Amino acid sequence: MPKVKDAEARIIDAALARAAVDGWDGLTLAGIAEEAGMSLSELSGHVGSVSEILDAFSRRIDRAMLTEAEDEPEDFAAQPVKDRLMALIMARLDALEPHRTVMQRL
Repeated sequence: MPKVKDAEARIIDAALARAAVDGWDGLTLAGIAEEAGMSLSELSGHVGSVSEILDAFSRRIDRAMLTEAEDEPEDFAAQPVKDRLMALIMARLDALEPHRTVMQRL
């Protein structure tokens, strides 16, 4: 499973790097494969479309956001719902911050 996760991370990172240059409309699986240093057939073994890569990126951001709640579950659960929601929103924005420029192009 670690090899699959490593490949997924490489693919997501390559797509983000390529989108920063080519824009989201210019993204192709061939370009992402080249950026990731893998063949198109290797990439196709992991994802079938650019939208699948965006879904994987969204899951990555969701995991980062949920880490906020999992780090100190008792403290988090004790907070009022409004505060928990705000903490999760801020954690999501923090996770997206390094990708701000490319996300603005989405």
